[in-house]
Amino acid sequence: MTKEEVLQATLRFLKDNPKTQFAAIHENIKNILKARGEIGAITTGNQYYSTTQYVDISDSDAMLVNEVIYDLIIERVLTPGVDKHNLNFPFLTVTSMDRLNRFLRE
Repeated sequence: MTKEEVLQATLRFLKDNPKTQFAAIHENIKNILKARGEIGAITTGNQYYSTTQYVDISDSDAMLVNEVIYDLIIERVLTPGVDKHNLNFPFLTVTSMDRLNRFLRE
């Protein structure tokens, strides 16, 4: 995925889930990659022989998700925490839907 694709997918996810966690954002990107057939159980072969292997998200894609999350924190779209009991990472809250919408391309 490109950084822009990760950014837009993350923003769409955050629009529906303004209080979330790092892992949920990562899982959303993994689900997109699974739907594209880029990760997960991938079967190759022909009518006589096939093999299935499990392909996980690449290190570079996983780190790209982190980079996008930190970019959104720097831009004050996201802030750590969701409530008084969970004020730190891995919890995240959308600071402002207006700011989020400025970055979102629909």
